[in-house]
Amino acid sequence: MMHLEFRLPLSIRNHLAAFYRSEIRLSLKIIATSLAVGVLGALPLLIYVAVGPAGGKPVALGMLALFSVFTAQAGLIGGLLRLAWELFTGKG
Repeated sequence: MMHLEFRLPLSIRNHLAAFYRSEIRLSLKIIATSLAVGVLGALPLLIYVAVGPAGGKPVALGMLALFSVFTAQAGLIGGLLRLAWELFTGKG
């Protein structure tokens, strides 16, 4: 059985690891990750609309964009609530 593995290039993995291990507030990390999920999930649909065929129906790409944007919205709201909690209570 063949095992496929997806690995990010070493430089990207190092930058992501450094970001998540940094001293930045956790709420800001949540917000940044949520925005990245939303953009990366909607990007394939945007590319398809820009360069794809005129009569195509990208249902799967639309569903991917829908779920990624809703997930990003939930993470953004959670990150903003946590940021407010950190700023007003002085914890974090």
